[in-house]
Amino acid sequence: TCAQCLRDEESGSRVEVKPNRLFAMAAPTLQLLIGVILIWALFPFVARFLMMVPATFHDVTVWEE
Repeated sequence: TCAQCLRDEESGSRVEVKPNRLFAMAAPTLQLLIGVILIWALFPFVARFLMMVPATFHDVTVWEE
């Protein structure tokens, strides 16, 4: 901390830093919205990859030696 902050702390005249209330209220909603958009955008790529997996991969014979 800086010297001014230490002096203020000793004298008891601390300046409270309050977070922006609007941002604090909107942050979780924004994070949810961004997460949903990412999932929605990546879903076709994941589906395409899963469609490329050959059917024989799910056959039991692949895991036998």
